[in-house]
Amino acid sequence: MLGLVKEILIILRYSLMRKLKSKWLFSEEFYRNGVELLPKKIDRISTTKLRTFIDTAIEDKGTNLWTDDLGSDVRIYGAEGIFPEIEMLLPIDEMRKKGESYLSQKLPYHFVLAAKLQHKVGNLGSGGGWHRDSPFTPQFKFIAYLSDVSFQNGPFEYIPKSHTSLNKLNSKFNLDKMRYTAEEVNKQWGDKSTVVIGGEGSILIADTKGLHRGSPIQNGERYACTVYFFSKEKNMQSFSNFLQRA
Repeated sequence: MLGLVKEILIILRYSLMRKLKSKWLFSEEFYRNGVELLPKKIDRISTTKLRTFIDTAIEDKGTNLWTDDLGSDVRIYGAEGIFPEIEMLLPIDEMRKKGESYLSQKLPYHFVLAAKLQHKVGNLGSGGGWHRDSPFTPQFKFIAYLSDVSFQNGPFEYIPKSHTSLNKLNSKFNLDKMRYTAEEVNKQWGDKSTVVIGGEGSILIADTKGLHRGSPIQNGERYACTVYFFSKEKNMQSFSNFLQRA
């Protein structure tokens, strides 16, 4: 019952705030489906610099790395702390404006997650399988592919419309559930996922309240940067143990 009340309050709040806005900086497709591959791309000079930074940082014993159990998913949270140039190589301000328009609130805080994902037998993909970043509150995140991403090397995968309250209310699962097995996803949504493939430099945006994962990597590797935005500094601080140390 508490989950139902939270979901209804979210519906009312965001419906009202969006109706009051005279101009949206995001597309109808993104609003409707929760994910979109943008026409804008990052140039290859920038993607090359970013891949080189990631490889160098992974080899540096001073980097505060997060790695999954298999060593398939290697992450550098708060990459701007050791590579300030990243703030100029990614269109962060443009993405922030889109996020503020979508969430109808200021997003003054952010950090960049730089990651390299490699094929390992039994890997679950980026994020460790199907999940929501938040059970109730809409989220805004953008992901830049720094290498070509096909069906083979772990593309972002999303259940369209799963960010909407109507979709959640029609679900067989508790409203506060955040992690799902592949069997649960197949039972509820079947083969309705959108697999976001894209060339080097492609950028996608997603409401990660919706159900998503990085597909398991079948071959090769994938480089990516993900920017997390926050309305409050205390929310960002929940990642403090993972961020780069000064």
